[in-house]
Amino acid sequence: MMHTGITSKAIPSSQYTAKKRNRSIEAAINKILFFDYLRITKINGAFMAMDLENCFDRMAHCPVSSLCSQRLGVSPKISEYMINTLCNMKHFMRTAYGDSNWNYSCGSPSRPLQGALQDNGAASPIFIAISCVILSVLESQTIGISVASAITMTIFTLSAIIYVDNADILIAAVDKDEDQISITRNRVQKSATVYKVGVHQTSLAIRPEKCRWYLIAFKWVKKRSKIGI
Repeated sequence: MMHTGITSKAIPSSQYTAKKRNRSIEAAINKILFFDYLRITKINGAFMAMDLENCFDRMAHCPVSSLCSQRLGVSPKISEYMINTLCNMKHFMRTAYGDSNWNYSCGSPSRPLQGALQDNGAASPIFIAISCVILSVLESQTIGISVASAITMTIFTLSAIIYVDNADILIAAVDKDEDQISITRNRVQKSATVYKVGVHQTSLAIRPEKCRWYLIAFKWVKKRSKIGI
């Protein structure tokens, strides 16, 4: 699934967990470059760090996990087999003294529990498949940062940087006349709302205590700029 998603470019470059396509350190570098861009151009912007809660254990099986995996080339039968296994498996506790006789199951056919389990090797790829859809919705409804290259004048746009379940949403003023109130009231709020709705639609949840946002604004005092965060 991951190989198909990378070769077909179905996994956005903003998702930095795709092997052989980008490296996790590049996510940190791009965030530094974003702050450098605001500092050099002296335009207002904002930064939001959004984290999810128990992402692997909350993913809805049907239709979210199944459809998102099929979007990256997984056969419907494969998705069905894995979902049935997750819904019907029994869990035992293994310690140094042996396996427990007691077990619990993942629910009943009428009320199956959700999630792909932390130790499941397919959990991370399934979540990446879901995050690609959430990122596509965010990019289609919001404007993050748009930069033109110096030589070819190619337009580069970026709305968020995602590494597994950690999403950093980047917002830069479209021009120097866009004030900090407009950025805060309109674009920051809209980006947060769109991302939250996309997360909740997939049965995931935002973890508020691990979420932060920062407004980056410049004020000119005697022809010199002062940054405020």
